[in-house]
Amino acid sequence: MLISPRSTTLGTTLTAALAFGLSVGVLPPAGSSTASALAQSAGALSPADLLEEFIHYTRVAKPSLAAGYGQELLDREITNAELAAIVDDGDVDRDRLDESLERALRVPELERIAGEIGLRIEQGRLDLAREGDRIDEAIAMLTGSQRQPMIARARLEAAGEYAVPALLRAIVENK
Repeated sequence: MLISPRSTTLGTTLTAALAFGLSVGVLPPAGSSTASALAQSAGALSPADLLEEFIHYTRVAKPSLAAGYGQELLDREITNAELAAIVDDGDVDRDRLDESLERALRVPELERIAGEIGLRIEQGRLDLAREGDRIDEAIAMLTGSQRQPMIARARLEAAGEYAVPALLRAIVENK
């Protein structure tokens, strides 16, 4: 298990120090040991942990911290497909992520970062669209809420001819 800044006493102290520094406008110089510790703390986290931290700090209305973790996630060299896999494979709670992205889009400081995270996750899902399980999931989404059929259509179009057998099977089974 990776240790996140929220789960340790040192992490709590560093997070509180950063929050205090931001609130009073006094942050240590970039080369100082506190700033280095905060940067190393975020650097040691996996992409899934960075996304969880972004979600957490968005939900508790700490946009500066959420922005830091979100930007660190975007700066990592992971593909859109890998980012989508983190979300879709259960490493991150989809409902919490969707709600947090919606909240973040309403906060000017987080709007760009949240938009890019959401876009990269959906693009990654489209990149993975040719996988059989993803095609079946998209077909099931066709009868969902207002947004789900729109997303499903885009995924099935991205899958192209790979989706045809599964679509025909669904049509025949659901007569």
